[in-house]
Amino acid sequence: MSILPKEVVKSTEKAPKDLIVYSQPKMGKTTIMAELTKKLDGKGLILNLEAGGTDYVDGYYVNCYENPSDSFREAISRYKEVIKELQENPGTYDYLIIDSLTVLDSWSDIAGTYKYMSTPIGKNFNRDPKTGRVLNHTDAEWKSVTTLGDGNGWRFPRMWFMDQIELLSSLVPYRIWVGHVKDKYIKQDGGADMISGHEINLTGKLKNMLTVRVSTLAKLVADEDKRYLSLEVDNDNLIGGSRVPHLTGKLLISEKTKTGYKTHWNKIYPTIK
Repeated sequence: MSILPKEVVKSTEKAPKDLIVYSQPKMGKTTIMAELTKKLDGKGLILNLEAGGTDYVDGYYVNCYENPSDSFREAISRYKEVIKELQENPGTYDYLIIDSLTVLDSWSDIAGTYKYMSTPIGKNFNRDPKTGRVLNHTDAEWKSVTTLGDGNGWRFPRMWFMDQIELLSSLVPYRIWVGHVKDKYIKQDGGADMISGHEINLTGKLKNMLTVRVSTLAKLVADEDKRYLSLEVDNDNLIGGSRVPHLTGKLLISEKTKTGYKTHWNKIYPTIK
């Protein structure tokens, strides 16, 4: 039997499976995401990777940093516990909000270095040559795998980061990835570098590796007490857009009222009321 189509194949999705929302800090991203979890009445969860990131919001979330003073080891251990529980309880959530990509990226340097150290070629990396003791990432002598010559070490943090993206994506039907921005510079002939706009704050090739994978990329922009998701590409918003037909232009996502915040997530996910 032929599997080739004889007629138009209809689209099967009306909402983004993966949505990246990025902005400057203190724009209200976490508040807007917390409001979404309340709208979903327990079917959405914020996986908060930032220390103190949810201290001032009500919603459905779990913190990887239980205390602001927690170490990386404590936070990553908590992160793995959350992943394990989600794997053991499939269907608990339909939406998972990862806040933020920037922290996941920073973790990848340490985790990627440990990953390299666990390979045969990296077994002597970060090991005291006199005692044979394996160094901890908190030791002064510790080196990142990215210090290897010819840039050969960068693939290990990237590999760990993308492995987490695949792992988190396997847990729920819909994912929202929250990120920060950084200034983007261009070279000027004979002069100082000039800021040309903003881009997602991710290291090296990760930005392209991730944005190619997702269906929708939006920048959160402010207009007084209103917040919009911009899917436009212009001088300030260098990357944006969506494969989902109804997601174009600038969409009102949140507005502050006398009683709190009103969100309009149905503009992104039509099934949300």
